[in-house]
Amino acid sequence: MADTIEIVTFNLKPGASRDDFLEKNKYVEQNLVSKMPGFKSRETAISDEGQVVVVLHWDKPESAQHSMDEFVKSSEPQEFQQLLDMDTFQMVRYVQVA
Repeated sequence: MADTIEIVTFNLKPGASRDDFLEKNKYVEQNLVSKMPGFKSRETAISDEGQVVVVLHWDKPESAQHSMDEFVKSSEPQEFQQLLDMDTFQMVRYVQVA
């Protein structure tokens, strides 16, 4: 099956520290997401306007969905999630064709 690319965008909550986000983001990547079955890679970037984009690569769509299901159930990333403006949260998955 073809690789799956997951693109997540969101803004930080007003008043959330960029440095705090980067610290918690690094923890989430190293200790949670990268340990999920089917994980390939993850990149995070922030625009000048403060919008965050996270691009994840998975071996298949089911791995991406499993990761999201586990992430939501876990209490570990709660401090990370509290920094996100969930009203701006968007996630789209694509199947790689080339």
